[in-house]
Amino acid sequence: MSASSSPAIAPEVVAHWKVWSDGFASVLSQIAGKPVQAEPTPAPAGSTGEHDLWFVAHLAGGLSGDLFFHLAELSALLLAAAFTGEPTPEGEVQQLSAEQQEAVLELLRQVAGHVATRLPQPGVEIQIEAGGAPSDPQAVPQWFQLSLVSLASIELVASSGLLHALMPSVGETAPELTGEKATLSSQLDTLMDVELSVALRFGGRRMILRDILDLCAGAVVELDRQVQEPVDLLLDGRLVARGDVVVVDGNYGLRVTQIFVPTPQP
Repeated sequence: MSASSSPAIAPEVVAHWKVWSDGFASVLSQIAGKPVQAEPTPAPAGSTGEHDLWFVAHLAGGLSGDLFFHLAELSALLLAAAFTGEPTPEGEVQQLSAEQQEAVLELLRQVAGHVATRLPQPGVEIQIEAGGAPSDPQAVPQWFQLSLVSLASIELVASSGLLHALMPSVGETAPELTGEKATLSSQLDTLMDVELSVALRFGGRRMILRDILDLCAGAVVELDRQVQEPVDLLLDGRLVARGDVVVVDGNYGLRVTQIFVPTPQP
């Protein structure tokens, strides 16, 4: 598949890709012991070959559908080497061994575990297994470049089922509000100018009282979040969005990359 032949990707899908790219960056950074970036990229030259690897992630629970992973042989070798701590392969590419394929699969499972805890949809379960290229004509692909010792690329392909679960239905006409619903809408309009306080949360840590009492000027408290991970935007203590910290005219700011929509209660 080639991203160049795909239509414009919806914002909901872009936000989903961002969670996965952050997952790859976080897991690979921990393995490599240094920052690793995962950035969207056009389909690289020679991105398909006879010995490419395909894996599929089955998402269930709060979000359902299939997500496919496509790796050219060299990229798979680089990821396997990074995961196992072996030297980076040089020279002519050799066909992957069963152990190297299993290393790539285990890496993807660790990324999936990271992603499952950071998706806005609650209770998402992800199972990954070896598979083949999707035959779904409506699937949407996106390549990502991973900055290892050598550059590796991976293609993520969202099935039409996953796309349907990610994107809200379109083309539906909102019903006219009458009676109590119309009154409630009018009451809500009067609240739109009310100012609310929001806060950024860079991370957290549970500490026992003894350690808190020992704190002094110059003490460092390590949080449970790495520097490349997004920070939380809280409204009255409730998580409403995540994003990247930026600087605007000398002040801290937040570039929102993910919005959390509350799940309607039955």
